[in-house]
Amino acid sequence: MNDDRLRPDGSFVREAIDRADALRRAGKFDAAAEALLGALAKGAAAAEIHYHLGNVRVDAGDLAAAEASYRMALSLDPNHVNATHNLAVVCKRQGRVAEFVRTYKRARRLADRRVRSNGASTVGRRRPRARSIGIAIGIAVLVFVAWMLTR
Repeated sequence: MNDDRLRPDGSFVREAIDRADALRRAGKFDAAAEALLGALAKGAAAAEIHYHLGNVRVDAGDLAAAEASYRMALSLDPNHVNATHNLAVVCKRQGRVAEFVRTYKRARRLADRRVRSNGASTVGRRRPRARSIGIAIGIAVLVFVAWMLTR
């Protein structure tokens, strides 16, 4: 029996996602959604499928359906960083600022937790603004030293 549900590696899920991503890039949003819904019909309840379905629906301009897809992904995997982030983006586009802020902060916490759990150190990590300030101070010191040497 050649039933995709019986593949031990679940490769039909990855194939459906890859096919849907290619269709999405080509602007064929309905076909992309059908590919993902087909994987769901075969019994896959992967959060990743709902996440990708949300992406297709955002690109198609259906923010309400995208929100439902991201929420379904999060019901299956509450720690799905990308689904949380994209849900925040949808909330922002819908003008729900308070929910955007709350969801975006949760996405940041999840991302930081994932970095720490993968063994990467967060010590010494700088945010872009802090790095810019450090560079500006460094340049100011160099200019000051050059000025002192030319006096």
